[in-house]
Amino acid sequence: MSQFNVLIVGNAGTGKTNFISQVINGSFNRHYTPTLENRCHRYRYNSIDIDFQDTCGQYRYSNNLPEGNFDLVLIFGASNALKTADFKIWYKNVTNQYSKEIPKIEVINEFSKSWTSMSYLPQVDSYINVKSREGIKDLLEKIYNTLVKNSNQENIVDKNNIETMNT
Repeated sequence: MSQFNVLIVGNAGTGKTNFISQVINGSFNRHYTPTLENRCHRYRYNSIDIDFQDTCGQYRYSNNLPEGNFDLVLIFGASNALKTADFKIWYKNVTNQYSKEIPKIEVINEFSKSWTSMSYLPQVDSYINVKSREGIKDLLEKIYNTLVKNSNQENIVDKNNIETMNT
């Protein structure tokens, strides 16, 4: 069985914790309670274990992200504050702290399908609504596919390195 670590970052109030709650418990908390400490939540999906590391939104301008070796980063933004620069700032902080590029999926929460015709909607990887669960299954599939694809690529690279070393 494979196990992967997924870091979830984004500004405060963008739905990071409610995403995890919907995935694990199928529930939505209507009352906003800021996440005050990092929390890890394990979820089994399609025969892999995913450890979701939920973070506090105030880490935006600091390098105090949790320690660990992460396979993927989810960067959350909210539809009521569509700032594509925030995605770049978060990803820069992540790559600076961990000294490497980590595959990422950019997520806008509170998305409605009626917005698809709006030209100002930024181009991101996934649009969800944690309240209605819209898009969550698609996002889980995207997470799964990204994790499996990247782990298979690493295995192929390792095998090629071994073959090269033996010749």
